[in-house]
Amino acid sequence: MRRRPVDLIRSEGGAVAATYAIALMGLIAIGGVGFDYTRLVGMDTELQNGADQSALAGATQLDKTDGSCARAGNAAVEMLRNITLLASNGNQVTINSGNTVAVTSDQCDAFVPGTGQPFTVRFFSTYIAQGDAGNVLATTDEEARYIEVRVDEETARYAFTPIGAMLRTLAARAVASTSGAICGTAALSYCNPALPAGFDADAYKGRGILIGTMSNSFPGGGGTWGYLKIPPANTSSPADIEEVLAQDEPAIECRAEDASPIAQPGSASGLVRAINTRFDIFDNNITNNNQPCEVLSDCGPAANVIKDLVKDDKNKWVLPSKQFTPIARNGAYNPASTYQNGTIGIPDSMGLPRDLCHYGSYNASCFSLTGGAGDIGNGEWARQDYFSKYHPGRGPTNASTITRYETYLWEQEEGYLDSLNNISGGPAGTQYSRPVTVAASSGIYDRRVLTVAFTRGTNGSCPGANDPVRVDDWVDVFFVQPGVSKRGNYPDGVQENSSDPVYVEIIGRSKVSDTKQLAFRQQPYLIE
Repeated sequence: MRRRPVDLIRSEGGAVAATYAIALMGLIAIGGVGFDYTRLVGMDTELQNGADQSALAGATQLDKTDGSCARAGNAAVEMLRNITLLASNGNQVTINSGNTVAVTSDQCDAFVPGTGQPFTVRFFSTYIAQGDAGNVLATTDEEARYIEVRVDEETARYAFTPIGAMLRTLAARAVASTSGAICGTAALSYCNPALPAGFDADAYKGRGILIGTMSNSFPGGGGTWGYLKIPPANTSSPADIEEVLAQDEPAIECRAEDASPIAQPGSASGLVRAINTRFDIFDNNITNNNQPCEVLSDCGPAANVIKDLVKDDKNKWVLPSKQFTPIARNGAYNPASTYQNGTIGIPDSMGLPRDLCHYGSYNASCFSLTGGAGDIGNGEWARQDYFSKYHPGRGPTNASTITRYETYLWEQEEGYLDSLNNISGGPAGTQYSRPVTVAASSGIYDRRVLTVAFTRGTNGSCPGANDPVRVDDWVDVFFVQPGVSKRGNYPDGVQENSSDPVYVEIIGRSKVSDTKQLAFRQQPYLIE
């Protein structure tokens, strides 16, 4: 039956479909807005995370030394490059367009493209809050304490709808700094009034230092050891500090960086006694009283204690009959040459030797060789003599440039300690590479490595007892030789006493590591 036209007009069949058709465009629009908004929020969060991580990476370089602004800015740039954030247009998100700068002094404005251009990285000596009138831009590396990072602006392309024109350009910024802490109730300080300003320990890697104790100093303002107390630590006496210095796993206390260290008085013999526990030497094994540790097992030595001492039939550590004694300097240093005095013959025991210029018989001043103070060597040591005696027919590929610390590690990594242990040290006694008095330390710290505060003192002199100590840098050093009474053959001007100087080698600027007894730590944190 045919329906009349008027019935079709009045019919309500299919009304729902028409409604959906009308609403479909709105539903698509709402869905598109939600998709685009979620995408933009996600991108904004990703950009902010990148800015945060970059600012934290940059803050770790703000150590007030030359080049710190450049290093901090480059670290921020590299961090964002490494995490590879992608903009909505498919390009990688960057800081300063991914460009780094040459690491030179006081480059604190190097990441500001130009007048009227937005910054990418800025540094502040004082920072309160964004836009605060009290914020002070840093102009030198020493002033820079805060880093502000701004991610390069990115244009966010929408997928469906041009929502929120204000969201089309996205950027992120973050501000970070570091909180410094000095850790450890006992540390050593090395004072040298002639230490160069802006001393870069990394540039002195491998150089030896012959450090006197207390009054035992060097001509030309040479360096001396000293105790270092970090207030308000609970160790109030030099004896307490000596004990903590000797301990295998000392209790680590951390104090704020602005807590000024204080020079502590103490006997030279006490300081040397504490250091010698790391070589398996306990008060020279002469008596069992006046030890730095009440329980000797609390002062476990290093696993590798190779040294120029032998143990005699009375169970005492003594110098060998024939010590390493280099001949007088003649021509340029050659790492492949031998330097032992031929009239004396092969030394009975030599251990890892000092820099050649630190032997009086070598007849060459460290001062004239390095342009520094007389106690800082130049890293020229008797490599060939050492490897010929202890490693004939085997040696590291970098034997001509290897440092003593690297040699010490190489011997352990290659498993050579057993071949160096319990061997003849000549008529005076037996030489050991492994501890025999007390079991080697089982802790995480390398007992022959310590972080030391380097300071130039004030007014050209080292601080006196209980004077504030201005730390120029924290330096990791390797203990090469222990302090032994009357070892001899020191350069002119070095007076021997009952506790001769201790010899170390510079590893470099202290870095956070679980294998070192740290004295200084920096923790980056976000401000905004």
